[in-house]
Amino acid sequence: MLKEGELTEDQLKLLLVLYMTTKPPHRPPNGTVVVERWAKEIFLLAIAYEGAVRGIFTYDYAPSVMLVGGAYRFVNVSQECLNDLRYLASKGLVEILSLATERHLFIRAYRISGKGREVVEAFLRSDRAEELLKEVKNLICCEEGEVMDASLKEEEGIVKVVLRCPHGHTREITGLFETEDVSYESEPITFWGSRHDKG
Repeated sequence: MLKEGELTEDQLKLLLVLYMTTKPPHRPPNGTVVVERWAKEIFLLAIAYEGAVRGIFTYDYAPSVMLVGGAYRFVNVSQECLNDLRYLASKGLVEILSLATERHLFIRAYRISGKGREVVEAFLRSDRAEELLKEVKNLICCEEGEVMDASLKEEEGIVKVVLRCPHGHTREITGLFETEDVSYESEPITFWGSRHDKG
């Protein structure tokens, strides 16, 4: 089985997020119905973005067009986060689900697998666990330590992700949908190469 030592810190934190927010199929105590819980891709990207801004994840992000709330919008997407999700899925630690919308467009959702839970539970017994778990809880938990649910909210054309806990605490992630100006330098490239090429 894959060991937690074979994962990067970002991958471990992402797995911790999924461990705390999703569940593979299970029957609750005294329950008669099998339940499961998934996290939509947009909410994981929101956590990755917020974590990158706060220095919890080392991910970069850049604007990309995505289907969000039934409309195409610019989203600050971390391609590294998506790559990590795919890597974790390739190792059997995460499961990916494609969901069809009413207009027959597809969005993705993720959840931790049984194997992924085993890796996390082994990691939580290690010396490194306390620090990483604290960082993840700062992202997805309220002041009471409860994991917050996420939803999309739009007011006057401004879209944001709202995190809310059972105690009524809320937190907003707004920058996910705001494109940033990035400074850069460029130089003309001719058919034969750049002006600095020597031939």
